Amino acid sequence: MLLRLLLLFRVMIRTAGRAAFQRAALLYLGIGIACAVLFSGNGMSAADVTEVAASSTLFRLLLWMVWLLIATPAAHAVMSEPSLFLLRALPIPRAHFVLMHGLLLLVCELPMLILFLRGAGLGIGLSVLATAMSAHAVMVTKRKTPPLLVAALICLCLIALPVPVWLALPLSGSALLLSLPAAFVLAPERVVRQSAPSLRSTALAALSQTYFLTLWRGHGSLFLRALWLQILGIAIAALAIRNNEIQAITTRNTVALGTLSAVLMLSLCSLAGPILRAERRAEWLLTVCQASGALRVQAMTLLLSLVGVVLGLLFAIPLGLLVHASSVALLRVMSESAAVGVTCAMIATGITRRSLRGTEKDTDRLLIALIATLLLTGILTWMLKEWSIVAQALLGLWLLLLSISAASPSSRWNRLRREREQEEPSCR
Repeated sequence: MLLRLLLLFRVMIRTAGRAAFQRAALLYLGIGIACAVLFSGNGMSAADVTEVAASSTLFRLLLWMVWLLIATPAAHAVMSEPSLFLLRALPIPRAHFVLMHGLLLLVCELPMLILFLRGAGLGIGLSVLATAMSAHAVMVTKRKTPPLLVAALICLCLIALPVPVWLALPLSGSALLLSLPAAFVLAPERVVRQSAPSLRSTALAALSQTYFLTLWRGHGSLFLRALWLQILGIAIAALAIRNNEIQAITTRNTVALGTLSAVLMLSLCSLAGPILRAERRAEWLLTVCQASGALRVQAMTLLLSLVGVVLGLLFAIPLGLLVHASSVALLRVMSESAAVGVTCAMIATGITRRSLRGTEKDTDRLLIALIATLLLTGILTWMLKEWSIVAQALLGLWLLLLSISAASPSSRWNRLRREREQEEPSCR
């Protein structure tokens, strides 16, 4: 029996675990960077956060809302990975599947578990873990069965009310026992909403809208994750400017642009991955519609640029208000943040299309490329100040040209090599 469990866990790690890691790797990298800044040295401690969460209902609700939304893609990959559905036909007890899903979901909830373990103790930490797992199981299924409704009600009470630990532990455990098996049973079912198509535009704009709808309908929580990263970036930049008493506009903008580049790269790369995977699944449809490789690269860049500009403005305006910037300084940082949004979109498109090739090492390549890009942009910002935007634009343009060349090979030998690379993952 133990050997069977180990073999099943190995299969689930290589399927659902890999899918969850691809969706959550950038999130955990961003959390690690933020924690290194906020919880190091003379900064906050985990106890400070948990004490505020225990005393303030509004802060507790915001903390839970942010975490449940940004971690939903990873939880969805754990519970609803399509490659695991075929295994249900094998003579394996359902309890084994539920147990393995629970272990993988526990890994997804590790940041919340570590935060409350360090700040509030073992009892509260275990209660928070069970509550987070139950809430994600309910959110992933999107059904209204009695067990899930009861589990959702229990989770809502545990999140909204200051329940003592001796009562929170059995309640959260009961919610987990109700929600996890029900989520496993309902995972293969999909909620389909019909809507009228509204794509009447040029090919570039239509394909960009299609990419946006794909993201919004299938990975809408990624946009909320991006907003959460922007809030972290605003907090880090504001603390750096105010604690160091930086008054020069150029130095302030350098700090703001360096922080914005880091959080934007994390956000836009997390959005570019699902777009590229959806594009490869619809390769036959794009070929029939005569959507060339160059058009696909341009459409992805256009969408990410629009998102980058919006996120850049959402970063610059609150930051300027927090540091009491003048109207001229605010307009200056807003224009530069919008430009950084475009340059980061170009770089994110380039490194994502160069790294994600449909193989097992996609995530490793993307993380290495992302870390190298973050280091390079940080060095450029430190050396060139605000002129680093020009250097980033040149880097993004070079990566875009490489991506267009790879997506639309001109010679027969390059086309054959591209077809061979596309066939290799399916053969594996």
